[in-house]
Amino acid sequence: MEMPKPIANIIAHANAIDVVGVERVFTVDAMIVTPTEQIPLLIPNGFACLSLFGPAHGGGISHSDNARIKAQIQPGVYMRRVLPNKDNLFIEVTERVGITQIMRRWRAVPLGDADPEMQGGNSALADLTTKDETNMITVTFQLFETGYALLRNELVADTLLMTTLKDLLHGILTQYGQNLSLTGADAFKGVNIEEPVDNARVFSHVAIPAAVPLVKLAMWLQEHDEFGFYSTGLGCYYRKGMWWIFPLYRTGRYERAPRVLNVYRVPEDVIPSLKRSYYVEGKVLTVLSTGGGATKDGSDIKKQNVGTGKRIITADAAMAETGVYYNKGQAMTTRADSLSEYQTSKRASGEEMMGYHAEPTNNLCKHLSENARNDGNLVQVAWHNSDASLIEPGMAVRYFYMSGSNNLVYKEGTVHFIKSEWQMDTQSVGQPTFREKALLGLFIADDEVPAE
Repeated sequence: MEMPKPIANIIAHANAIDVVGVERVFTVDAMIVTPTEQIPLLIPNGFACLSLFGPAHGGGISHSDNARIKAQIQPGVYMRRVLPNKDNLFIEVTERVGITQIMRRWRAVPLGDADPEMQGGNSALADLTTKDETNMITVTFQLFETGYALLRNELVADTLLMTTLKDLLHGILTQYGQNLSLTGADAFKGVNIEEPVDNARVFSHVAIPAAVPLVKLAMWLQEHDEFGFYSTGLGCYYRKGMWWIFPLYRTGRYERAPRVLNVYRVPEDVIPSLKRSYYVEGKVLTVLSTGGGATKDGSDIKKQNVGTGKRIITADAAMAETGVYYNKGQAMTTRADSLSEYQTSKRASGEEMMGYHAEPTNNLCKHLSENARNDGNLVQVAWHNSDASLIEPGMAVRYFYMSGSNNLVYKEGTVHFIKSEWQMDTQSVGQPTFREKALLGLFIADDEVPAE
């Protein structure tokens, strides 16, 4: 198969960068930090991280990175010095690429905490410290961002007067973030709320009941019957000291975004893998996706089952708080005062349904978001020799792919998840080297645009 000239040019450019760039092969060190000492994890042999920015992966949403590290350690050290401090552990993971090193500090939770001494299955297990010189065991820890580990335990209950939802959310997240006693790379850096917010109304008062978890406050505002934040879904994510608030299904974000992602889908029968699969130019991160991929588009089926729009009675109308018009001595309200109607798409056959929502609500954003989700589909693509740290939560993306024998087209969307894993490149006993491999999950709108 002859590749389109635009993709051939991209690969030629990537190869030119590969000549002067450094191939991303790295080593890893890990150190357990207890309240009283530091304990090295002797041979780290695996690391994986799942970042769910949206509900595209298995239907769930997380609010920060969910990581796992696997390593080997002496059994006595693990039982006598690590597990007694299992509720107050940190792990410092140091990644070294050439002469550059990056250290990240995580709150750690051991996933294996059974006590073989209490089980009493074998007399040889009564004192595991005797095995330290002759044996090692493989252990796994779950890792959380240090700031998120603190913020996920905070509960919010407050009443705010004369405020917009954006100011409310920004103020509360900033207040709790500034209370964190963290410094350096873990320090709180701020709140990034993407504009425009679809609900710009100034509310006379907003009562947050006791008690809404801080990490779910944004979604509470999005789902509550009185409010609603974005009409195209809401994502809320904490990473590296920063809160990211962004729409999940909005199109047209690419041109305005400060950093964007281009994904070029390279056919795997032409190039199965690349050593240098990405590069950064200005605000654009370009990824050459090789290897396997998958797409799932059930949007038309959902439109037939759920509908392409909805009719909703406003809560103000139910409470007789809408405007009243007088004409010839008669009082009346118009249809628009009491009923909200919308249709976000049309089916070519004209066979479509606009559902009726029986419960009165003032939150149109929640229902518009359901329809916006049906106006696109999920694409999952492999990213070999990746660097997941370059992906920002909810990043705007253009997905380029072949259409026909020599045509290149693209669709716009949003990064909904990235799942990365460090895989051993060498089997060195003392210091193994690693490469990263990732899976990108993209929500892609239906509109197809020819690439220039």
